[in-house]
Amino acid sequence: MKQFELLYKEVQKVFSDIFHPEVIYSLEPYVTKPDSYRLKLQEEFGAILQGDLDKRNASQILLESVLISDQAIKYFLPKLTELFFYNELDPYFFYARLENISVNNLTKEQTLIINQLIKLAKEKEEYYNKMSENEAKGIIDFLPFEFR
Repeated sequence: MKQFELLYKEVQKVFSDIFHPEVIYSLEPYVTKPDSYRLKLQEEFGAILQGDLDKRNASQILLESVLISDQAIKYFLPKLTELFFYNELDPYFFYARLENISVNNLTKEQTLIINQLIKLAKEKEEYYNKMSENEAKGIIDFLPFEFR
């Protein structure tokens, strides 16, 4: 638990100077203006401050992560990390989005922390998968033979 606390403090320190982005959505190189869905994302998440991000909104940001800008992810990262540490976010969606942040947009310190978060999220996902497998085996062992 101490490892989580130290890493969370580092995330807060290193990402605390990120300003709230004016634009939450991202545009692919071939898209010149936002479509209605991106505008809806902007309307929904554009006014949310870092500390106001709740589990539902954080989950939706990660689910829609391909449409959310790197700057927005960096801005929300302290709160996303907190929710992840409290098991409020799926580890796969958490690390999948972090893996896709452009390193051009990161300092060395930010890159190091993001790599630590990715590693931790993958370990957590692996742990959950093993737990699920063991639970499934336990249920199968418990079932009468004719149901196996």
